[in-house]
Amino acid sequence: MRNIRTALSVAAIAAIMSTAVSCGDRTEKELKATVLEMCKYIPDHGLREDAEGNLTKSYYEAYSGAINSIPEDSGMIGDEEFLYYFVSGQDGAPEFTVKSVEQKGDSLIAKITLQDNSAHVVRFVKDGERYLLDDFDDTKQQCLDYIKANTTSE
Repeated sequence: MRNIRTALSVAAIAAIMSTAVSCGDRTEKELKATVLEMCKYIPDHGLREDAEGNLTKSYYEAYSGAINSIPEDSGMIGDEEFLYYFVSGQDGAPEFTVKSVEQKGDSLIAKITLQDNSAHVVRFVKDGERYLLDDFDDTKQQCLDYIKANTTSE
């Protein structure tokens, strides 16, 4: 009797684990669709109005902090120019193509290209049941470096 209960318990646990894995794992097609949808939140000429809820807190704070640390306008284009051209420059609305998506734990690392065939890396972090944009081509660190450079004591 004890062996039967143990066997049933093991079978039940295996069934639960199998269901949990199949529900949690998305197909590559679904992941690519998620990445493509989230690419519209990559900071470009500023942040979208709904960006805060679609970026990780650290990426949102890095980008908005960099924007807020721009020195007062001297009439010249300064080091802050990079903050407005992560994606499209002057080429109009960006067109993204997702080349690959790799799932690592609660993160996604996607390789994408733009209409000019330039290659880029986008990182996402899972937050509950959805993914949030966490970085684009290491621009989070560039923003943090910009903040540091513009908030040093004078």
